[in-house]
Amino acid sequence: MRKRIFCICLLTCFFTILTGCARSLQDEREKLAFPEFPDVLQSLTLDIAQVEYVKITPQMAQNMMSDDVIVLDVRTQNEFDSLHIINAVLLPFEQISERATNVIPDKDQIILVYCFAGVRSEIASEELIKMGYTRVFDIGGIMDWTGGIIRDCCDSVYFNYFGDDLPDDILTPFSYVVSTRINDEMPTFDFILEGVVIEKYTLVYDGSMYRLIHARTDISTLRVVCQDGTLWQEFSDLGTDTRSMEEWMYGLSFKDWNFDGFLDIGLRAWKGGSMGNDPHYYWLWDSSSGHFVRNEDLEEISWYSSVYTIAENRVISANTRYGVWGGISKHFMYADGSFVLVGFFEQVDEQDDEGGYTRRITVGELINGEMVITEHYEPLETVFGSENSG
Repeated sequence: MRKRIFCICLLTCFFTILTGCARSLQDEREKLAFPEFPDVLQSLTLDIAQVEYVKITPQMAQNMMSDDVIVLDVRTQNEFDSLHIINAVLLPFEQISERATNVIPDKDQIILVYCFAGVRSEIASEELIKMGYTRVFDIGGIMDWTGGIIRDCCDSVYFNYFGDDLPDDILTPFSYVVSTRINDEMPTFDFILEGVVIEKYTLVYDGSMYRLIHARTDISTLRVVCQDGTLWQEFSDLGTDTRSMEEWMYGLSFKDWNFDGFLDIGLRAWKGGSMGNDPHYYWLWDSSSGHFVRNEDLEEISWYSSVYTIAENRVISANTRYGVWGGISKHFMYADGSFVLVGFFEQVDEQDDEGGYTRRITVGELINGEMVITEHYEPLETVFGSENSG
């Protein structure tokens, strides 16, 4: 039966575009960041080998800047060409395992890693640490960088300028309400989001003007209120960071993620990087307590992938892209209060110098409590981008 379920899931997901990218659980790792004292920071990073993942702020990274520090951009070539930090070195994150030793031969080199929004930079940082690099620091995304940046449109330096001294009108408080029933046996709830919409500006390098780029929502509180006005539950200190561009900007959704007949709460936590992943906070309804309970398993899955349900098979599917070179589709079933990996389909493409690529496909399935590789194809050669393609 389990194998039938997995095969159905595999066929369903085979033609799905794999999207998603890793998202950092940044709040849990803030304790690893160095204090914001430039002299202390410099001495620590120069004298002590760093062998664990560390996330630091852009301000701390600027204090570390020198000719001996490598600023590593792990985005794509097109992203780098359009926008990058001054003097940055490009090494796309999916190429790190193959090219890092050539690009950065000194494994004791201080390396400051960034991407667009902080997703790929974490993956890249952890990969470099596994390879033996001893001074690797994740500085997050270029969207939050406050130092010099090169743009292709004008080939000049500009600054993302974001702080308390911006114009007062960039902060707009909001209260957003959705009323729904999570089950026929339950009363109607009002789900109330409260926070602020924060406008984001570009400050031209000469300081003469502001130019609006986009806005984002910072949701601080989610309250669940019964129809009679009684406060049912409250979740605070959420700290979302979602672009405010359309009606769905608040990112509140309802779906039965564990297939128990009750709708659960999903709240978009962070838009993610350019790979299109969709990280959420999740609270699943717990019938025994009569309350929503936060589910960190599902949250962790969504930090790295786009997720959706296959209701007829009671399966959660999570898709993650490897840049433009394939990806992996994982399938989870809910059992005993947690989401268990029951199978996966992985595709990895490697490009050659002549415009062709080699594709490897691996299929795994959970059998008797162990993940077993049931199919493996290597290589499947294809040529594209030439007169012989098609």
